[in-house]
Amino acid sequence: MIEGGYTARQTDLSFISIGLSVFVCFLVTLVPFAIGSPPVGQESLWMWLRQAVLAVVFGSLIISVYLIIRWRRNKLTETPIFQRIRARAAGPLGEEGEEVKAAELDRLPSQEEPGRD
Repeated sequence: MIEGGYTARQTDLSFISIGLSVFVCFLVTLVPFAIGSPPVGQESLWMWLRQAVLAVVFGSLIISVYLIIRWRRNKLTETPIFQRIRARAAGPLGEEGEEVKAAELDRLPSQEEPGRD
């Protein structure tokens, strides 16, 4: 689960950077330039081309926003997993049915190892 989460987050970040790059590049190119009137007889081609470019621009923005939200949500759900792992620190120790948690080890009475002088 943890490895899969990291892979998904890295993929999301990669696509976020690509999507935002496409959005910014197209937007920077389109904003300062006014598109003149199309040549006679090619109005439908220009209209189609303009709609395709706008679809790419806003599509990349929408996909990037979705991936940012998904990345953030995955990052927030990952934190409790690591907190549970740190709280556990070690598995239960001892015989079956008489397990002792790692946090309770300091409460046990200490014993000398046999054969140790």
